[in-house]
Amino acid sequence: NRQAAVDQLLNKVDFLMVVGSQQSHNSQELKRKGDKKDITSVLIDDASQIRRQWFLGTIDKVGVTSGASVLEEFTEGVLDWFRKEEIPVNYLPQVIEERNRTFKLPQAEIDALRKRFQH
Repeated sequence: NRQAAVDQLLNKVDFLMVVGSQQSHNSQELKRKGDKKDITSVLIDDASQIRRQWFLGTIDKVGVTSGASVLEEFTEGVLDWFRKEEIPVNYLPQVIEERNRTFKLPQAEIDALRKRFQH
C-alpha cells in the first residue's frame, strides 16, 4: 500500500525523502522508486540527517514518506525541521488503505490444535 502511495506522490514532487532505517527493505524500496523515476531521493533515519543544501537550487516540491514500521514521531520530526528552517511546508496527509488479511490454517494444523486443547 505504501509503495502504491509513493508511486502517486512521485508524480507531484521533484525530491523524495524517505524516513526509515537503512536496514529496512521496505524503506529502501521506497527510495528506489524515486531513483527509478530520476527524482532525487534520500533515505534518512530522522531529521538530524537532513541537509539544508539539498533544498538550495531547483527543488520545488518535496515528498516525505516513511517505511512501514517507522514511528510517526520521526516523520513529524522531519516536518518540524522544515518549519524550524522556515522552509514552507504544505502538508497533504497521505491516506493509505489498510488491508486486513486472514489466512486459513491447513486442516491438519486445525485438527492438531483442537486435539491438543480438548480436555
